[in-house]
Amino acid sequence: MCLADPSPEHIGSYLADSTVLVGEWAGEWVVVAAVVIQDGEMELKNLAVKQSVQNLGLGTMMITYLLDYADRLGMRGVKVGISNSSVRHLKFYERLGFRIAGIEPNFFGGYDPPIYENGIRCLDRLQLCVDLRTLHEGMNGTVSPQD
Repeated sequence: MCLADPSPEHIGSYLADSTVLVGEWAGEWVVVAAVVIQDGEMELKNLAVKQSVQNLGLGTMMITYLLDYADRLGMRGVKVGISNSSVRHLKFYERLGFRIAGIEPNFFGGYDPPIYENGIRCLDRLQLCVDLRTLHEGMNGTVSPQD
């Protein structure tokens, strides 16, 4: 899980309240997701894909599973927070139907040492959401396994 969040303290703050799902490949756990269900919504708190199997579509499969799982549970939507510097992750989630719903300024500003991705300091958290009621209307079913 530290692949998605380098702060063990932050991970510990939500892990006890989370449902943790793991994906197995070739007999090994290679994908992990932690979600919290509250007030008719599912929040993805952490998604990590083992580095040696990234870009094979395993993250896409986990998110697709989570969206279906949330839909079967009757959830209104699914949300996830990502860093302003996570350009690749923004593309990944938007391809799967998520849209920017808000910004939390300086959410990551207290991390020591500071986090940098793509030459950009990780400071703000982008809140992304997908409305499950409209997701099926807007998706054409073509998602490439790039994440």
